[in-house]
Amino acid sequence: MELTYFYPRLVPIIFQVIKDVFEDGRFADRGLEFQFKKNKDLKPREKEFVATTTYDLIRNWRFLQTLTQQTNASIYKNPSPILFCYFHFKNQEVPKELEKSKFNAKQIEALIRKQMSVRKLRESYPDDLDAFAE
Repeated sequence: MELTYFYPRLVPIIFQVIKDVFEDGRFADRGLEFQFKKNKDLKPREKEFVATTTYDLIRNWRFLQTLTQQTNASIYKNPSPILFCYFHFKNQEVPKELEKSKFNAKQIEALIRKQMSVRKLRESYPDDLDAFAE
């Protein structure tokens, strides 16, 4: 599904769920459920944005992290570069709030094309699982 909207105020919620998943071992659906209960003022469209973006980022985390060359800790502090790459990866228009990223569109598109040829990055597989699959 293609998102045609962006809610900058929801970015901290998305990255809190991602942090809960990767650092605390929480399931993504439980993290989303917790955040939706905590933020009862969210409208259905905002919940859709949070859920869709969160699941997409988790699914493609390794690929996007490789593009940005960031650690998890630095991504949680400044998610703009990974979001910039995410929107380019999804072939969506980059929101104006993210255009001040350290990357430019051509640089990211070249990196995406280069990294798409590496299966373990493209599919976000761990190295040992990728080696087992060969």
